[in-house]
Amino acid sequence: MKIRIVTASAGSGKTTRLSQILRDELTAGRARPDGIVATTFTKQAAAELIERARSELLEQRRGHDAHALLAARIGTVNSVCGSLVADYAFELGLSPRLTVLDEAAGETALKHALAVVVDD
Repeated sequence: MKIRIVTASAGSGKTTRLSQILRDELTAGRARPDGIVATTFTKQAAAELIERARSELLEQRRGHDAHALLAARIGTVNSVCGSLVADYAFELGLSPRLTVLDEAAGETALKHALAVVVDD
């Protein structure tokens, strides 16, 4: 498993760099389209990343990879994490139904989670 994190300010070329990384890894056979997880902070950035990566693959006449990239988990942090929870919930004995917590409920859930894993 290879994890890459690309961080920079808005408009600095993150999407361009990520699409190049996706293209290069797929072209070299180091990654499978359905094995890619990429998160962004906005829906617009996620859509742009998918479009750029697919366009670059199509330019290289790699239509199969461009099509298969639609199976990748590329989206906002919330959408990617939400899809992972929904897809694997049953295996963990949990409901795949997601609920957005308000601030108070979120704070309570965080305290409970921390109490389980952090000693005094």
